[in-house]
Amino acid sequence: MSYKKILSIDGGGIKGIFVAQFLTDIEEEYKVKICNYFDIIAGTSTGAIIAAALALEISAKEILELYTQNANLIFKGYSEIFIFKKILTLRGLLNYRYSNKNLKEVLLKVFSDKKVGDCKTRLLIPAFNVRTHNIEVFKTSHHKDYIRDYR
Repeated sequence: MSYKKILSIDGGGIKGIFVAQFLTDIEEEYKVKICNYFDIIAGTSTGAIIAAALALEISAKEILELYTQNANLIFKGYSEIFIFKKILTLRGLLNYRYSNKNLKEVLLKVFSDKKVGDCKTRLLIPAFNVRTHNIEVFKTSHHKDYIRDYR
């Protein structure tokens, strides 16, 4: 049986900066590219952004710069009041939404028109569809049954 090396990165908004710094330290210390070491890279939320960038052979240092240069733009509104409103929203007590406009603009600059199928390393991104209330998994076509998501 052959073992696969899987990197799984969780979400957490701006806390992705810690992951990006950790991965940058590894790449610099060991003179490796993370995408060349792992067989599959998976992530959710901000972890999905990092995972997709790594799978597209974007260096951890470039990802770290993405977070540090755009943190105030992307994550503005993360205050105590925002967190309180978010908790109320989750409990159904308040209908509060914030704009993803700035995040979308930054990500379009980074990813452009890239597709999951452009990844050099296998990618796996589980996501929750708020419209259908279903879990969706986006993945590279790394198995004969996984051919739908690469576009």
